[in-house]
Amino acid sequence: MNLFTTIKRSIEPEPASIRKQTPFRCEYFDFGKATQPHIQYFNCGIVERPDGLWLVTRRARTGFNDVVAFELRDKTPLRGYTVKFLKSFADQHYEDPRAIHHDGQTYISTTTFMILGEKRWTRAHQTLSFVNEKWTAQRQISVQYGSNRRTVLDNVGMEKNWLWFFHNGRLHMLYMTVPHEVVPLDDDLKPEKSHITFPELTWKHGDPRGGTPPVRVGEEYWTFFHSSVPWINQKRRYSMGAYAFHAYPPFQMSRMTPKPILVGSRHDPWDQKKPACVFPCGSIIRNGVWTVTGGCNDLLSFWMDIPHDELVKLTEPVFSNEKSENIAA
Repeated sequence: MNLFTTIKRSIEPEPASIRKQTPFRCEYFDFGKATQPHIQYFNCGIVERPDGLWLVTRRARTGFNDVVAFELRDKTPLRGYTVKFLKSFADQHYEDPRAIHHDGQTYISTTTFMILGEKRWTRAHQTLSFVNEKWTAQRQISVQYGSNRRTVLDNVGMEKNWLWFFHNGRLHMLYMTVPHEVVPLDDDLKPEKSHITFPELTWKHGDPRGGTPPVRVGEEYWTFFHSSVPWINQKRRYSMGAYAFHAYPPFQMSRMTPKPILVGSRHDPWDQKKPACVFPCGSIIRNGVWTVTGGCNDLLSFWMDIPHDELVKLTEPVFSNEKSENIAA
């Protein structure tokens, strides 16, 4: 980014609070008695199980990150359970949870890392945990794909924002947004040949990256994504959009919002050490209305309700060029 772009972005009008950017209801979650000084709950996913709705959120405490699952009633977090992961190392951090429930089993995907010393961290690593009704992991896997390896210490690069969903009863991973890469897993939870397509996008707000686990509506899967651009003080400003892709291989994008639905803003609670951030991590659809959950400015958790019909109106068709391929994992 050149100096002119930096100056231009620093003097652009600040977006309104995310609570006022759209005609759709958008508010912060109130964690009540769980709210304490020097503890932030943000980047939360949402999942529906037979025992109700749950908010699964990153908890940032001084020097440590873990995950808490809150029972959710009428957008109000109630009892919270610390998610107990199967750690390879005692001082592993877990953050940015995405949760899905399928055929009686709850799954939580997370980014995990370790602090090795002053200003030294391991590369971000992706895990998928199979948790019981009390949010204790019974099994945990690290799919070896991309730069992901067996443990957090073994990664050969950064891996973030993997999104999991079931298609025709089989676990799939949405690995990348552009190019659009979907990876099926076999019965042993090993990656098979990936489906890669190349959408032609008009999105001008940074590279689209994974957000919410895909949810099927009719013959499409829908997901809310994030992107970011350089901003001020070496920080970034994040945006949230949405897109759909076909519910059959090679899972090509079918439609997308050409403009952000939400944009990070300093008119929400913000700290100068933080980005201006909106970071979707979960979505469900009930009675034709989406509830999207995520993080705001790395300090708070938010929710937004948007009718599906209105979401469709915000999108435009997406076309992929004819180069589409399956490559070995």
